[in-house]
Parts: sequence; C-alpha cells; structure tokens
Amino acid sequence: MLRDRGPNAATRAVAGEIAKNHRKGYETEFDATDIEALRLRMDSLDFAPVAPAELVPGAVPLGARYCSVAAHVAVQFRIRDAAGAIGTLYLVRDREVFDAVEACTVDVDGVTVRLWRHGELLVGLAR
Repeated sequence: MLRDRGPNAATRAVAGEIAKNHRKGYETEFDATDIEALRLRMDSLDFAPVAPAELVPGAVPLGARYCSVAAHVAVQFRIRDAAGAIGTLYLVRDREVFDAVEACTVDVDGVTVRLWRHGELLVGLAR
C-alpha cells in the first residue's frame, strides 16, 4: 500500500517561510488600493504586482510591503477576503528554485498556506 507523503521538501520550505512571514504581522509600507501606482512605487520588484482580487475573488487590498520568499524579493499584500477574514498574499517571480514547489494547501503550525502559480508568479495565500 502506498502512503501519501504530503508536500515535497521545496513546497514545505516555501510554505513554512510564508507562514513565518504571515505570523510576524508586519505593518504595510505602501497603499495597495491603486495597483498601477503600486507598480510604479515598488521598483525593487522584477515583476508587476497583480491586483489581489484577480487572485482571490472579492479580496480587498489593505496595504503592501516588500518581503522575501526563498531569498527572492516578493510583495506581501495584507488583504481582507469576501468573508471579512484578514490574510496575507505573497507574489514572487517563479524561478528555477520554485520548479519543485507544488500547487497545494499546507497547514504550517495552524497557518493555512495555499500555493499556486499565476503566469510567471508563484502565489501564496496565508490565513
């Protein structure tokens, strides 16, 4: 009988880092209600941030900040979803290091982290 081993090591590592960033609860650095303005202001990113509502239907951005995921510069949005729950949404350019990261949902010490790809981006949602 085969046993489900769960997510691979790369997936667990990325989910763990996202959960750790989520728990820190840092203040946002940028207003994220105007995505076009945010794209201009966050010039250290090597990609254009996507509006959270495009990734999580009904999500309202409350602010954004720089962070890192697997040593790559990322954007962290604080969002309120359609049900009113607060979460953090992470966007980072999908690089070779992320090739092994699986699209899945992982529980990391009580933080639920959902990972998926959106075009050239690796997306993580922590709640």
